[in-house]
Amino acid sequence: MDAREKSADIDQQAAEWVVRIDDAPLSAVEQRAFDEWIKMDSRRAGAYIRARAIYIQARQTRTIERARPRKASFPKKLVSDGKAALPHPRTRRWVLAGLGSAAAASGLFLWIGTGQPVKARTWRTGRGEIRQIPLGDQRTLTLNTLSEAHVRLQGMQTRITLPYGEARLDIVRDSGGPVTIELGDYHLQVVDSCINLRRLPDDPLEILVGRGAAKLSTVNAPERGLWLPPQSRVRGTNDMDITIDRLDEADIARRMAWLDGMLYFADTPLRVAAREFERYSVRRIMLREPGVADETVTGIFAANDPGGFARSVALSLGLHVDSMPDKIILSRPGV
Repeated sequence: MDAREKSADIDQQAAEWVVRIDDAPLSAVEQRAFDEWIKMDSRRAGAYIRARAIYIQARQTRTIERARPRKASFPKKLVSDGKAALPHPRTRRWVLAGLGSAAAASGLFLWIGTGQPVKARTWRTGRGEIRQIPLGDQRTLTLNTLSEAHVRLQGMQTRITLPYGEARLDIVRDSGGPVTIELGDYHLQVVDSCINLRRLPDDPLEILVGRGAAKLSTVNAPERGLWLPPQSRVRGTNDMDITIDRLDEADIARRMAWLDGMLYFADTPLRVAAREFERYSVRRIMLREPGVADETVTGIFAANDPGGFARSVALSLGLHVDSMPDKIILSRPGV
């Protein structure tokens, strides 16, 4: 690596790789060159992530501004039996510690997929992993830590099932037919949207609509759909009890902070925040007294740093921190 290489030069190279990868699957030679480019400088993975996010946003903006929408088309790539195929990501696991972006600084693993067609398949993430999955036709699915998604094509429709975990789906208008997301008792139809889905044990289903709109229905009454407006949050339970809130853009962005390896809390009880950190780290945060568990916290914290979170909370709430390799105990002083 040239020690004099400027950040601007790295950003330019990252942008060129993003365009090349989006244009067509990399050849074996190109894939080796890309892998080597990433390895040569710890800043490059973060630059690539930022460049890809900017590229997707710019592409979405250009598509939305088209004067006349085009008819939905079949995916361009077909497998030998004539059925539509999904891109199969060639994945590389990078430790993104110490990089410039928030995601890199978090130390989370990021999986970035590129190009080969396959049929329906399942993706999973382990603890502390984020996986980005291009679905073709300007669609991207991003899985958060400890999540699972099944993706399959049925004619012109893409169907995604989220058995558990959290995911974000970005879809651009005119990108080839609607997408149906199966969430237990609920179904969500999406055409041109940015949607965040959260389905965790013991928590209500949560849907954040950042951009566009989506139609929510139930398995028992699919014909009776409810349109969800942009900048809205939907929470639903298994007994079909649904609540809808309107959020501003800043709040939506904060609630999707996991994409950058961060966790956002707003007057959140410590017991809830501690449970959230367990999804990202095996190092548990333990709260010694019930009163401590009921204390609330507000702020944005690195998802993979429970120790830093505990120290910040202890400082603001006057708590004592006892740090051990496998756990962190927060308690009242003198208890």
